[in-house]
This record gives sequence, C-alpha cells and structure tokens, in this order.
Amino acid sequence: MATKVEIKKLLEKYILWLGEDLEMRWNSWVNDLENTEIYEVIGGLMSRQVSIANEFASNSNLWNPNIAPILMRSLIDNYINFSWITRDPLERSQKYIYFGLGQDKLQLEHRKSLQNTNPSEENRMIIDAIESWINSQNYDF
Repeated sequence: MATKVEIKKLLEKYILWLGEDLEMRWNSWVNDLENTEIYEVIGGLMSRQVSIANEFASNSNLWNPNIAPILMRSLIDNYINFSWITRDPLERSQKYIYFGLGQDKLQLEHRKSLQNTNPSEENRMIIDAIESWINSQNYDF
C-alpha cells in the first residue's frame, strides 16, 4: 500500500504533467485569426479542466462525499461541453459564446427588474458593470 509521501509525490507529478500537457497542446495549436472564437472557447475549456483537476488533486480536503461529487460534476460538464464543441468547432464555439451572453443578458434583466422595485447603489453598479461587459463583447459572427 502506498504511503502518504508516495501519494503526495505522485499527485505533484500529475499536476506537473497536466500543466506540461496543456502548454504543449496550447503551443502546438495553430491559431486561426479569422475564427478566434474557436481558440478562445476550446482553449478556455481546456484551461478550466486543468485548473479544476489541479485544485482537486492538490487539496485532499476536497476528497470527501460532499465536495468531490460537485467537483467531479464540474469536470464532467466541462468535458461534455468540450466534446460537443469539437464536433463542429466554429459553429458550436459561436453558439457557446451566444449562450453565455444570453445568460448574462437574462441576469441583467433580472437585476434591472430588481432595481425598479428596490433601488440600490450597489445593484446599479452591478447593472452598469454587466452592461459594460456585454457591450465589450463584439462578437458579430
């Protein structure tokens, strides 16, 4: 049976390998400047997967029946999105972006409704920030 020290060393190697693998894939990927959304979406999903896996592997306190399933579900959801997008990268990357922007627009409308019924300076600042962010996303496919 492996000792705690051996397990820790193995996890440290795993985290190192994940980072090296991500960097190798990132650097070997030819970025199509005509379709940057593919690079941004797929690259972002790969980075998220590695980031969540690193945090999970490096913190054994998360390996419990309450937290581990939540993190594993995040990894699985991310993998499902990644797999779906890579079947038609250009079209599905665009759909992924539009979906996210749609969610932000929905949140913005909820915030505006809340502001109309119960005005606050904090909510106004959040509304302004969300609007600014949405307007900064100039995706016009």
